[in-house]
Amino acid sequence: MCALNVDGSIEVMTGVCIIKDGKKFVDVSSSHLTTFVVTTEEVNNPFSDVQSGDYFYAPVLWAIASGITKGIGETTFAPNDVVTREQLASFIYRYAVEKGKGYTEAPTAKLGFSDAGSVHAWADEAMHWCVEKGIVSGMGESTLAPQNEANRAQIVTMLYRFSSVL
Repeated sequence: MCALNVDGSIEVMTGVCIIKDGKKFVDVSSSHLTTFVVTTEEVNNPFSDVQSGDYFYAPVLWAIASGITKGIGETTFAPNDVVTREQLASFIYRYAVEKGKGYTEAPTAKLGFSDAGSVHAWADEAMHWCVEKGIVSGMGESTLAPQNEANRAQIVTMLYRFSSVL
């Protein structure tokens, strides 16, 4: 499988292939996701599950320094957990904010999906922004599926759409 990076380069991706409802997907963990866009910067590592020898060490530190991720707790990043659609939207939105592209005021419009109420409060602004910008679309016509796992196809599609917003 290949991924289109934000800089336009193509990266060969590997992962665990799973079959759901007759469709093939590759599970993407948090550590895989943070390797999509990487720079290096010195930052203290608060996570006990991210070690200096890990291939994702520098990307995670970059994501912390850039405000893209806070982990799932003060000392836990959970690098092998899968990423949900709302987590991915939050990563993308936080990067947009870092680049001066986020909201200047909290959104007031409602998301037009039957399951919009299931978006966690910490992801609400991010989901609004990503839907408004066309980065996230529904899973069908009426559902957003914020807690569903984001598969690799969804991740690269969202990153591709995001690249045109920046």
